[in-house]
Parts: sequence; structure tokens; C-alpha cells
Amino acid sequence: MKPEILVLAAGSSAQVMARLDDEFTCHHLWQAAGPQQDSFLRQVAPDVRGVFTTGTVGITAAQVAQLQALEIVAVHGIGVDAVDLDATRAY
Repeated sequence: MKPEILVLAAGSSAQVMARLDDEFTCHHLWQAAGPQQDSFLRQVAPDVRGVFTTGTVGITAAQVAQLQALEIVAVHGIGVDAVDLDATRAY
């Protein structure tokens, strides 16, 4: 069984995204319509062990709080300004 990850943003290349889909069970939050994102996240959150995001999208403290099994946040690209580092340190 592949580890489950939450993908908050598309990576910069189709090859990166294809590799993620090959190696993990990906839940692509960025593909859900805005109003549906909260319910989508609540549904997948219990099994998500990792997050893939970009430096501009990051991850919020509210999102981190829902991911009780979170082990890693991977930022594809440059910068972590949009990553709530204080929230992620708890994990």
C-alpha cells in the first residue's frame, strides 16, 4: 500500500507530478473547487502522512492541524515563506 499524501499545488513539471502519482496515493486538493476543498480535506486528512506543496502556496496552520498523521511537508521550488513553520514543528 502506497503512503498517502496531500498535494496542495501542481509541481513545475508533468514529470514530477507523474512520479508523485506513481510513488504515492495522491489527494490533489488544488484540483478541488474552492468551496469543496474543506470537505475534501476532512475526508482524506486521517490517512495523509505527507504534503507536497510549493513555496508560494505553502501550508497553513489550519491545514496542518487537520493532518494528525503528518510526517513530512515537502516544498517543491524556492522558499518556505508560505509554510507555517511553527505549526509544522509540532510534528
